[in-house]
Amino acid sequence: MCRRAAMLAREGRAGYTLTTPVHQVGGGHGSAPTAKRAVSSRLEAAGRRTAAFVLLCAALPIAALRAQAAPDITVVATRAFRPTAVLLPHFQFWVAVDSAAGGVVLRNLTINPVTFTGWIRVEGFQPGERAAEAASFADSVRFSSDGRVTLLVADSATGVPLAVEVQGDTAVAAGKLVITAPHWPFGRLVLVTIDPADLYEHRWRSVGYGVRDRIVVDDSRHIVFLRDSTIANTVVAIAPGRGTRAAIRTEATSLVLGTEAGGRERRAVGRLVLALEPARDAGGHLHLELVFGRGDTDDEAAGVLAQAMGDSPAPYVAPGLRLGTPSSNLPVLLTHVLAAAQPMLHYDRIATFRNQPAGSYTFLAAFDRDGWYGATTALQLGDPEVVCSEYGLMKQYAAASGAQRHEIWNRLGARGRYVWTDDWGGRWMADKDPYQVLKGYACYRATRDTAWLGSELPNLRRIARFVLATDYRADGLVEGVSFGTYSEMSPLSRADQPYLTEDPYVNALAAYALDRLAELEDEAAWRLPAAGLGDSAAAWRDAAARIRTALPSLWRPALGWFTYHLRADSAGSWDHYHLQPVDVLAFGAVADTGIQATMVRTILRPEWWDARNHGFYAVPSDDPWFDRAGYWTGWGWHIMDFKALESVFRYGTAVQRRLAWERLDEEASRIIRVNYGRPGERGDNNGLFMFSAGSFLDLVARGLFGVDEHLDSVEIAPHVDGIADDSTWRLDGWKLSRDSLSIAYRPADRAVTVGLAAARHVRLVLRFPWLAPGACARLHRGAAPIEHPDLTFRTDGSAYLDLRGFYEPALLTLSAGSCAG
Repeated sequence: MCRRAAMLAREGRAGYTLTTPVHQVGGGHGSAPTAKRAVSSRLEAAGRRTAAFVLLCAALPIAALRAQAAPDITVVATRAFRPTAVLLPHFQFWVAVDSAAGGVVLRNLTINPVTFTGWIRVEGFQPGERAAEAASFADSVRFSSDGRVTLLVADSATGVPLAVEVQGDTAVAAGKLVITAPHWPFGRLVLVTIDPADLYEHRWRSVGYGVRDRIVVDDSRHIVFLRDSTIANTVVAIAPGRGTRAAIRTEATSLVLGTEAGGRERRAVGRLVLALEPARDAGGHLHLELVFGRGDTDDEAAGVLAQAMGDSPAPYVAPGLRLGTPSSNLPVLLTHVLAAAQPMLHYDRIATFRNQPAGSYTFLAAFDRDGWYGATTALQLGDPEVVCSEYGLMKQYAAASGAQRHEIWNRLGARGRYVWTDDWGGRWMADKDPYQVLKGYACYRATRDTAWLGSELPNLRRIARFVLATDYRADGLVEGVSFGTYSEMSPLSRADQPYLTEDPYVNALAAYALDRLAELEDEAAWRLPAAGLGDSAAAWRDAAARIRTALPSLWRPALGWFTYHLRADSAGSWDHYHLQPVDVLAFGAVADTGIQATMVRTILRPEWWDARNHGFYAVPSDDPWFDRAGYWTGWGWHIMDFKALESVFRYGTAVQRRLAWERLDEEASRIIRVNYGRPGERGDNNGLFMFSAGSFLDLVARGLFGVDEHLDSVEIAPHVDGIADDSTWRLDGWKLSRDSLSIAYRPADRAVTVGLAAARHVRLVLRFPWLAPGACARLHRGAAPIEHPDLTFRTDGSAYLDLRGFYEPALLTLSAGSCAG
């Protein structure tokens, strides 16, 4: 046993090496000397990190991946810089490059739902200078692996950049700019220009946009107040923070608006200029703050500022999740995705409920699909409370019939802030209802709160009955409106009147949700027998099976793919490809291995892969529906990319998996280089989207490692055999309900090590291509003697074993050979 452990440790060191390069994009060899020194020093400090696969003979948990800081992503601010949205607690903004004057700027600062700036420029300023200062090197932006975003603004007087960090505030509707620099000269100021200072509704711009604000400088309190004549009960206050003095000037500027007739109109608005005199410490280091707050009145906004000035930024909690693969791109991307997602979970409350905003730009609201994928991210960040809270928000605004809302927003109107929900009717977006069932499932799976289960199971049943009642044809398939499933993106013809139809995506999702509801019924029958709640698990499983049995009626053998919708229409949707039906595989809705294999071959067609931009097209390039500029028919969405690749890993051959792995590595590299580690809706969007984060985590856990947690078991079935069998694939710290899972798998050795705390009973369902009767299982638990638990094999080729709860963690080693060998 010890010889075996030592051999695996040596091979792990040889096969798994994780490097930490610094990704610098956009500047090439023309970047600043300071930036070059920063890059080289970070490279030297990082070195090469090795995480070896170690199997311990002593009764210790699986050796954790060596803790290491993932590299920051530093981007030089050239014209090629991609505007990137960032979402923090109570504070949202864009980082961009000023296309006219050059240099990095902030844009569209927002304290939901109020946007109150155009662009914000920060620069060093020497009073009395007659000519504008010429920068001696380029600005840059640093996206740190802990989620912070810092503007590095060139300063000609010091030769080093001003560091401008934006910080949110978890307690109040406020945020701040924190500006620092070393060796700041006496008498030199920092100039902050806000152009324009214009208060209006975020995204919708229904009120305030282009209307000149009343900008009031209160000299007694040293605060600037912004008010808009068209919006009541809304004030934004701006003031220098601790240790900072400011001279404040208002100026006139203008912006150009498009008119309904298609023309352009120039509007006069205000601009705000603040000359900040910073505090300097004994070493001459600069530190200053500029604070922003929102309130209903001047006094309330001033009070928010006062609290924000004393608040510290929300602490960053490093996720325990780590990854080891043959490519360094995936671990880097995983770190940046989780780091960017963490502050998003504290962005805002809607009607007192915490929620998971759909994205860091545009959609600062709770959505159905985004919340379900956000739940995966939130649970890996150790925050089940936000998942349960969003479920409660959606429940509060649902219809009595069980019909759910698609989206819920904080909005801004003439009377101030209010809550808005979609009015698309009981069945408009047919996927919203199953997603609410899944949010409820995720809440319970994470918390195991039986009181919650007892109170919410009737509501979840009502939603499920509402979904099943839409099987108007009695053919086993539930129905939605033709333009209802992401209608504005649909390639269907708007010449057709909306009609009821059946599509594979909604039905695969509904079957998946019904099976999870059945698990909740089983749980209620076991844990709450006196309540008489668990009485319909079989009915929900039968309904899910009926949907899956009926789904092949939507299969198009001539295409080797599922139709987008059931009915033929003027757009001929019956005869076109679209990537959306890949959900049939992602949700496990088809058992026919022939269909599975055909879909995988179709996914991997060269026409479906954008080799230039490293991602899938939503529609293959040889289909007449294809439109590269189309929102739903051109450049693919990250969520669909990740689902397509997950499906190939789960259902493909070894050759197909290798191709999927190459594409995944290419796409991860592109997201790091082009999207700066923050995948948005599509490849041409910068700024993290929740469904992109969650589907990426699904791809890692379920697609690569085959981890699927149920209420009564955890399945482990890696899908990496045949990709890089001499490498050790590591997943370390995947959060389960009240536990944490680690896996180390080297396919060439036909052996795996699984680590769990296992303080409570857990059933492991195991599936490996080499696992068969006669395989060896060794279980280490502290100082207790090594056990050889029996594996119970099932007809589908999997095996399971039950780990009893114990105060020592469990280290399970499985190998193809017998234990005596």
